[in-house]
Amino acid sequence: MRLLADDGTSLELNVVGYQFPQLVGVPYDSNWLIIAGHVALGGREWKFRDPCLLTNEVLALAEWFEARSKASNDDEFGFIEPNLSFKWRQGVLQVHLDRCVFVEGRLDQIPYTPGVKKEGAPQLLNCDFVMYIPAMVGAAGLEPATRPL
Repeated sequence: MRLLADDGTSLELNVVGYQFPQLVGVPYDSNWLIIAGHVALGGREWKFRDPCLLTNEVLALAEWFEARSKASNDDEFGFIEPNLSFKWRQGVLQVHLDRCVFVEGRLDQIPYTPGVKKEGAPQLLNCDFVMYIPAMVGAAGLEPATRPL
């Protein structure tokens, strides 16, 4: 899924695999997806990667964005894990990343609050940013959110 705002701000979320591919038929644990994210904001870019969505949440997110393209009412959307959430207010999309694993970029250019970092552990990001999307209609603001693994 790729969101693109009028000012060039973008958020891309891609499913890169299952967190526990060896598990089959185990409720929840066999359905956790690893999400790779790429953010571009005001000339700054960074990437993160986190097992933050369940398979059914990906579909629910696509449906939520589709509903935003047809109605202007304010709404918010979150998941079982609080690593990623969205708020839609009068054409402004607020994105919240919480404890997502930082992968690439310059930390000094990211609007984030550092998470607790233990020696040898990856840097975790806590980050909020907004995307100004006056009309979220089909391909204008949202590219397909689901694809086969």
